[in-house]
Amino acid sequence: MRCALPRPYRPYTRQSERSPNTSPRERRRKWARHTRTINAIHEGIARLGLTETIPRAIQSGLVVAVNYPSADFDFTRVHDYCYERGYTIYPGKMQTASTFRLCALGAIDAPDIAAFFRVFEEALKA
Repeated sequence: MRCALPRPYRPYTRQSERSPNTSPRERRRKWARHTRTINAIHEGIARLGLTETIPRAIQSGLVVAVNYPSADFDFTRVHDYCYERGYTIYPGKMQTASTFRLCALGAIDAPDIAAFFRVFEEALKA
């Protein structure tokens, strides 16, 4: 008798599964850009003395949860300041910690992240 259990969930995580017409060279270029972007986020967080909520070894590589820099951090004010200048930070999703999220999604690269952190640092001082 065969087991009737459903197949395990397998998300489409490889670029080749999502876009079969993308060349191997383009997939490597995209991965390199993504790696630069997430590394720039980690570097910006460290430069500002902020802390990541989740250990890097188990992070997704797409989103970084960041602890509020202080108890009086005003997420809405900082969010709005950044948003008015073309950048978005996302509210945290953790019930036991005050966090916000930074994402490495979209057609962005390290210079875009550097520009974001300049605005973010202004927002923290404003």
